[in-house]
Amino acid sequence: MRTTAIRTIGLAVVLVLLGGVALAQGLTPQKEAPAGASVVEAFSKHHAMCEGLSEWTVEATPDDWINAGAKWVAVDEATAQDNWQHIGFVITVDGQEIADPKSYEHGPSPFSITCGDETASGGAMGLEIYLPPLAAGDHTVTWKYIIESDLNDGWDDYPAGTEAVYTSIVRVAPTTLPVTGGLAIPLWAVVASGGGLALLVGLSLRLKRRA
Repeated sequence: MRTTAIRTIGLAVVLVLLGGVALAQGLTPQKEAPAGASVVEAFSKHHAMCEGLSEWTVEATPDDWINAGAKWVAVDEATAQDNWQHIGFVITVDGQEIADPKSYEHGPSPFSITCGDETASGGAMGLEIYLPPLAAGDHTVTWKYIIESDLNDGWDDYPAGTEAVYTSIVRVAPTTLPVTGGLAIPLWAVVASGGGLALLVGLSLRLKRRA
């Protein structure tokens, strides 16, 4: 049974968000994260489907892989698979577009979500896009889906041309390196320079008292 507490379940595309700067430095999306890797889910289906939000922030560490997957949900797996053929995706990382997102396709698979005391279930098609650990700082990703032909997910009609955009800020905490003399210097404040290491003085240096 469909309930009003579950916000437009068909729009629950589970996107994910990473930093364009990191990609510019040579990171490439993968279809799988390494075995045993710590993975952060950058997209929150509860924010999108239960709370009706289109923007949020998630926390990560410099060791975390980022799951940038997306899902399209419908009343059952067959409907999700049929809908999938009529949906286009655009995922941008700080304005840079991820090429051919449907090459990361997976599914169909069962799907369910509980919002408060109400549960909805159905089928899903999706993308699995895993990003290697990102540099410290905020990384902004926007994800847009575009309905290319009229479709119905088993609950609602979506006319051709319908679009929705979600945004996630992936906030990666700096790694602090202890340094002799009581200085604690975030890892991102240490850069290679002239064949050696140069400390970026003034970038979040923190004095620590010795015990």
